[in-house]
Amino acid sequence: MQTNSSRLRFDSQASLDEFTAALAAKTSAPGGGSAAALVGAVGVSLASMAAHFTISKPQFMAHEKALNELLDEVSSVRVALLSLVDEDAKGLAHLMSVYKIPKDNPQRSDLLQQALQGAYKAPLAMMEQICSAIDILDKMSSMCAPMLLSDVGSGALICRAALEAASYNVLVNIRLLHDKQEAQAVDTRCSYMLTHFVAQAEACAERIRRYMKG
Repeated sequence: MQTNSSRLRFDSQASLDEFTAALAAKTSAPGGGSAAALVGAVGVSLASMAAHFTISKPQFMAHEKALNELLDEVSSVRVALLSLVDEDAKGLAHLMSVYKIPKDNPQRSDLLQQALQGAYKAPLAMMEQICSAIDILDKMSSMCAPMLLSDVGSGALICRAALEAASYNVLVNIRLLHDKQEAQAVDTRCSYMLTHFVAQAEACAERIRRYMKG
């Protein structure tokens, strides 16, 4: 990873130290959207850990097929979210470059609208992926070994926070769109995901909390 926003990548060669240093630097990208995607990937990874440990236990053999299917889902969501770390940073970096165009440039307004559209797409996509992560964790809560429930509950709460954070990075961009129908459609989609999946994550975590408290 490089802290130069135009070259930002998050892959197996990157370290958390490098990524958080890039977040902490006086640069626009990476920003909150990239952070939300990474946090979502962390949350859903806990479902994978719980599944791997549960599959090895004979008393959970009845769930083996379902757990293996969930592992495939987790892998897809995790990889998608990590790719969105970079996509969000690229969209944000482009938007910031357009803001620097002189206001008397006749092309600025159209370019800005295009950049705003590009900037909201990555966090909207990560919201969709994080909703899938929450659904996976909720399913995992009814199949995993009891000792892994704390990890599943942690993952659910982590993903809830990531979902809400990602939504901020959608809303900050659609509020400036000239196409109010587009803005309303995106806002409606965000509201649906927040209403349904924040509640699902909280309900999952609360069930686990009640179980752990006996």
